[in-house]
Amino acid sequence: MNNLNQKNGNKKWANYKLCFHRCILPMAYCFLLITNSYAHEGHDEAKKEKSPTGKNYFTVHSVSDMFEMVLRYTPGEAGHKTEMTLFVSDFETNQAIDSAKIEITCPEDAQLKFVIEQTDKGTYKIGGTFPENKSYTLIANISVGDNADLMTIEGIEVGKKLQVAEKEHAETSFFNWQTIGAFSGGIIFSVLLLYIIVRMKKVTVTH
Repeated sequence: MNNLNQKNGNKKWANYKLCFHRCILPMAYCFLLITNSYAHEGHDEAKKEKSPTGKNYFTVHSVSDMFEMVLRYTPGEAGHKTEMTLFVSDFETNQAIDSAKIEITCPEDAQLKFVIEQTDKGTYKIGGTFPENKSYTLIANISVGDNADLMTIEGIEVGKKLQVAEKEHAETSFFNWQTIGAFSGGIIFSVLLLYIIVRMKKVTVTH
């Protein structure tokens, strides 16, 4: 009788082990894969958000019948030199305007002086210091060969801050909560798995 009970117990334990290897272990493996996938995705998103492309400057546009201008400038404070980059292209062909003669004035302050330097074809570096933290307008007198135009660039916000920091902080916080949730889920799953194994052993010993 004892041998029969032992044989039955061994048979049940073998069934439990088979269930463990066919069901519980694959579930655990899948859970680890999903957790790693979410963590990796969040890490990649964090890297993308930290990329400075398109986020460390302001952009303003101006268009006329002859030219199209795009002005990019980094956030600056009154009394400090502001670096600006001006891209000039032909309105119809969109080709970069090379060797243009550009003069810039500011209607809010006629005393402001700007230093203009061409750095590439259609690309011009502009340096100047604004006296106050407020919105400025620039008037660009552009001449290329026989073509000339007077263009207005509005909305240069001196003293304005980019709103990137808050967004990055919010998304980083979301990633942290996501990681904590995945980690907590892993702990709970491990505890349940351990409980099932212990119960299996108890049932085997009883029989």
